Amino acid sequence: MTSQPTGVQEPWGHPGAPQSEARQERRPPRARWLLGVIATLLALAAGTLQVLGIIQASNLNWERGTLLAWLAIGTSVIAFIVGLVAVIMNRGRRWGVVAMVAAVIANPWVLAQLLGALD
Repeated sequence: MTSQPTGVQEPWGHPGAPQSEARQERRPPRARWLLGVIATLLALAAGTLQVLGIIQASNLNWERGTLLAWLAIGTSVIAFIVGLVAVIMNRGRRWGVVAMVAAVIANPWVLAQLLGALD
């Protein structure tokens, strides 16, 4: 006889094993928007660094203003790249686009080029 006695269940993972709700592994849904939000926060940080650099430079603290401007440039470049990755990988596309636009606006070099072109 090849049949199993009543009440004995097959081991888990076996094709005929019963599936109960308690034993099924459930993963929490991943936050697909997280990378785009991180990029947007980086772009906002770049804008904040730019404003702080302008304030320091206007108070004739050139060294600190220059340092903050370089930090704003680096942060905005990183924010743009992370936003681009978010758009490409569909990990918060809208946030990624917002981050890329904000990173371009928050870049002091781009701002200087735009203001110079208006002169």
